Amino acid sequence: MIEQTDSLLKDWVVRVLGTVPVTLSFPATSQAGPSVSLYLMALAPGFPSNGGPRPPAQLGLRYLVTTWADAPEQAHRMLGRLAFAAMDSSEFEVDLDPLPVEVWLAFATAPRPAFVLRVLLRLERPKPDKFVRVPLVVRSASLTALRGRVLSPEGVPLPGLRVDLPSLQLSTQTDEGGHFLFPAIPSESPIGPLHISGKGHELDITLERPADEPIVIHFNPLGEKGA
Repeated sequence: MIEQTDSLLKDWVVRVLGTVPVTLSFPATSQAGPSVSLYLMALAPGFPSNGGPRPPAQLGLRYLVTTWADAPEQAHRMLGRLAFAAMDSSEFEVDLDPLPVEVWLAFATAPRPAFVLRVLLRLERPKPDKFVRVPLVVRSASLTALRGRVLSPEGVPLPGLRVDLPSLQLSTQTDEGGHFLFPAIPSESPIGPLHISGKGHELDITLERPADEPIVIHFNPLGEKGA
């Protein structure tokens, strides 16, 4: 699964900078032409989760992001664009603390500007098997759609947040306007909590039944949780 995150990050770099070589190797002393290094330095504990009786396993992947170009100005420009793009995304956390000199000595290269990109990797766990002790009864149920919108406390739409219905094993993401949609869920039975996550913060909203109108949720991914 980590290799899938590697590939997604490579694609993200190309979207931000255009066509540029991207390597997963540690920063080298010099390279031919402009390039970007995404070096996986460490695995860290994932963010705490309270999503259901058996929440997904989580890992924080810590990538060291560096750039190289024949002209230092070009390398700096590339690094700045990547850093601002990462800070503007709800999928990443950015660590700007400088690396210890010992790390650069281990790379056998001079210290250079860099930042650490933290990406959350989730592994859904299968539910334990349950033995059926009574005859199976099949009942039909009507379906409805659940629509909503996630806004900041100031009313700004929040795109790219993950929205889960753990009880139904459904998930989606908010679009550019902060909207999300579950097109077909049971309309007559309780559906459990609605779980929203992004930028290392999480929020659970209790829903008894799908609302007839779109629900509006206020969420602060940069600070304290709020509804």
